[in-house]
Amino acid sequence: MLEQAADRIGQTAALDLPVSRLKGAGGRRLEGLARLGIRTIRDLLTDYPFRYNDFSQVVPVTSTRIGERANVLGTVVEVKLKRPRPRLTVVEASVHDGTALLVASWFNQPWLQKALEEGTRVILQGKVEHSFGFRRMASPLHTVLPPEAGEKDGGGIMPVYRMNSDIGQGWVSRLVDEALAALPAPLDPLPPALRIRHGLMSRHAALRLVHHPPDAECLGRARRRLAFEEVLLLQLSLLLRRRRRAARFAARTHVTDGPALHALKAAFPFSLTADQEKATAEILRDMQRPETMQRLLLGDVGSGKTAVAALALAAAHDSGTQAAMMAPTEVLALQYADRLGPLLDAAGVPWALLTSSTKASERARTLDALADGTVGVLFGTHALIEPEVVFCDLSLAVIDEQHRFGVAQRQALCAKGEGSDLLSMTATPIPRSLALTLYGDMETSFLRSRPNEGVRTVTMVIGKGERRVAYEAVREALGRKEQAYIVCPLISVPEPAAQDAADGGRGGTEARGRGAGPASHAADADGEGEEDGPELITEFSEEQDEGHIQAAEQEVRFLRAKVFPGHSIGLMTSRLTGAEKRRVMDEFRAGGIEVLVSTTVVEVGVDVPNATVMVIEDADRFGLSQLHQLRGRVGRGGRDGQVFLVSGAHGEDARRRLAIMERSSDGLKLAEHDLMLRREGDILGRRQHGRAPLKLVNVMRDAELIAQAHREAQGLLADDPLLQDAAHRHLASELVLLYGDEDGDDGGEGRGRGGPAAAGGDTAKEDAP
Repeated sequence: MLEQAADRIGQTAALDLPVSRLKGAGGRRLEGLARLGIRTIRDLLTDYPFRYNDFSQVVPVTSTRIGERANVLGTVVEVKLKRPRPRLTVVEASVHDGTALLVASWFNQPWLQKALEEGTRVILQGKVEHSFGFRRMASPLHTVLPPEAGEKDGGGIMPVYRMNSDIGQGWVSRLVDEALAALPAPLDPLPPALRIRHGLMSRHAALRLVHHPPDAECLGRARRRLAFEEVLLLQLSLLLRRRRRAARFAARTHVTDGPALHALKAAFPFSLTADQEKATAEILRDMQRPETMQRLLLGDVGSGKTAVAALALAAAHDSGTQAAMMAPTEVLALQYADRLGPLLDAAGVPWALLTSSTKASERARTLDALADGTVGVLFGTHALIEPEVVFCDLSLAVIDEQHRFGVAQRQALCAKGEGSDLLSMTATPIPRSLALTLYGDMETSFLRSRPNEGVRTVTMVIGKGERRVAYEAVREALGRKEQAYIVCPLISVPEPAAQDAADGGRGGTEARGRGAGPASHAADADGEGEEDGPELITEFSEEQDEGHIQAAEQEVRFLRAKVFPGHSIGLMTSRLTGAEKRRVMDEFRAGGIEVLVSTTVVEVGVDVPNATVMVIEDADRFGLSQLHQLRGRVGRGGRDGQVFLVSGAHGEDARRRLAIMERSSDGLKLAEHDLMLRREGDILGRRQHGRAPLKLVNVMRDAELIAQAHREAQGLLADDPLLQDAAHRHLASELVLLYGDEDGDDGGEGRGRGGPAAAGGDTAKEDAP
């Protein structure tokens, strides 16, 4: 059993003792805690309730309203266990409160028969219905009152904890109470002056209140105190990491008005927007300074980030050094070569492309030219970070869609040049509060306007039985000599579902099977079928598609045979080799492929100006930000675009979420909706900072708190750069405990991008090529 430490230092140290020191935390319960990630007493106390049930206000049964939720306090007068059919049990408890009887039912929870014995006083919370002469609640929340509770006492605000089959609510709550009682006054990492400045209570008072709030106001104050600490520690960690990084490397200074930069700008077939000009000036100013650049360029879909990055590449060449630009997919890296390559040629900047599919002989020549400095700019994928890739003098690393790379990958690229500047880019627009939270160690530049402001993309949500509307729009676009995308969440489905799809059925499962393979892509459908041509599918039934998920390889066969015979239909997935991907994209850009069926491999950066229509199958399986990224692939060539979101979802939440896409084309607003519906990690990929995730912070609700904590962190380090002052000693210790005292960086492999976030989970994304 954990005994109370006599001094505050001892109590503080006890926070990191094993949770097994608490009475009752052994055996299966200890295993259950471990499964929840709870190994220390600190872990237990910071595993905050994920919900609270408010039982504080109760009403008489006779005052409840049918169809509305209510809290009822009464005594169990009868409890029955019924078995209406095999594998179904119903516990039915009759509760009387002195005014009337209410019948509560729970399904497949037979143990409640013993927990709710006759004479037990209980509070029920749920929706009141009326049937068979009684008011009823189905599966209500409930709490059993202790015998000493008064006749009219409510149950208060009850915390709800994560649990599993080895440890339940009661035991988690009991262990939390024991830990709080044994540690009445541990040291507070926040200095008293700081707490007074921001009106914050002590940490231990906040922990007591967040686990046992007497009312909503106290809960809000406790949550604010703990959330402020979370953000402040994160900001201090980020800012200190940036200082250590800057101090470790020799300073780089770049030439920012050289001939290559001016020649490249003159070669652009367009004028930069005001936002592009501003972002370019900020980046070049950083590159000119005698300290390492750490800048994040954020821009909505089609806002022109690549052009801004290209100017930074030219500045590196003007400085007599080299630059690297790394993309998350081979398709995007190939596009760099196709689009930026000729412009760099015009500016006199030698460049090369390196991916995992580069031929051995070409790879050897590229590596030799890179090592002797002949190559000034290197485009590529993860292949850039391989050990044998050695630069002569790398001074700038550009990472596109940076959240899709892991920590080690980003660090490995920067480490190839001593003191190299880093420019990260993301097309996921995020609020400033989230930028501060995740990237407090980086300067930020924003691109809010698009070069083609007059172009409009209309989005429509349709049911699976309404595909004819989308297919007709595709046919009309093909008649205008335009092109279209059809995006599927899966690559393939297993047989026999694949055969059903090829025969005109719309079947599928969530599994990946052996599909049509690369041989099926980019072939022309002319000549298929009998003399009279294949039977065209023009009507679709909702029932036919219910529960099925579309897969790209089978969709290609179906579209060729049943929907668009006589038109060329191509396939793009991560299963294709690099050469096959390049051939498909080249043919699509040239117009040889009219309809490209793809997975989310086309999500970022792909630019085909003639594509004006996109159909996204099973759209409810994607997050809003991902749908916005996909939508950005059309309407890029001066002509309006159309996007059809096909969904078989029947839930109100899913329909409401997709309807947002119809109403708004503002990426920032969509990201804010995504943050409210999901969590920030699902949008950008989590930055995992040691043992310290942000458990209580919501970047939309807590925007002002985040800004305050950021300013406070800057002020603390300005006055005490190493946090060596006596008043900051405990804050520094907490920082080391949570984040370590060495450079680490964020984690997250960019895996949180799909899912309805959603109901689709990992099925809404495919492996990186």
